[in-house]
Amino acid sequence: MATFGENLRRVREERGLSQKELAEKMGVGQGQLSNWESDRFGLPETGTVLRAAKALVCSVEDLLSGIDPEYAGHGTHTAGVIGRGEAEPDFTDVSTGYKRDDIPMIAEGDASPQPGLFWEEDGTLKSDIEDRISRPHDVTDPRAYGVKVRGDSMAPIYRPGMKLIVSPNTPARDGDEVYVMLLNGERLLKIARKVPGGWMLESANPAYESRFVKKSEIGAMHPIIWSRRQR
Repeated sequence: MATFGENLRRVREERGLSQKELAEKMGVGQGQLSNWESDRFGLPETGTVLRAAKALVCSVEDLLSGIDPEYAGHGTHTAGVIGRGEAEPDFTDVSTGYKRDDIPMIAEGDASPQPGLFWEEDGTLKSDIEDRISRPHDVTDPRAYGVKVRGDSMAPIYRPGMKLIVSPNTPARDGDEVYVMLLNGERLLKIARKVPGGWMLESANPAYESRFVKKSEIGAMHPIIWSRRQR
């Protein structure tokens, strides 16, 4: 099994770049790059992986190739990776007092998760919600909801069939993986980059181009706070 650091170093050396040269191309310090190559902090955030792939002119898959599904880092919110070809397991209960099937789920692009869709006025989950998942112990947002991935724009980070948990009560930050709802009706899983006048919505899959949207065009932008690769 490989690690992100091993892959990063291998691809860098294949490109004939020194640590200093790659660090400069990525806009980071050489010490930070050295930490990534030595796997000191585990798997970096998605934005870092994308930046490394662009600087090395390689695919994200090249940097995630062969990573053990149980591989987990320390200190980032994106630790843990689903191996290539591995089916995403369903959520299981954790012994923390949370109820089973406590979080409602929608399919990517299917519905705009407004509060009235899932919850009664008193905050209880509506009984007619058919698709639910159990609440992981570290998800505390009472209005969190699930999104089942359908498209491949975020592959290989999020593959079709994976289940994510999104927090409407958490403000989106630059570099977050988010579920975005545009006022024109589109609903997208993307990586959000804050730019003057709005946001640049990026895909992990290089086959999809980045897209600029004005702040006024966004109905909601909710960060992904939990998945099998975010432990």
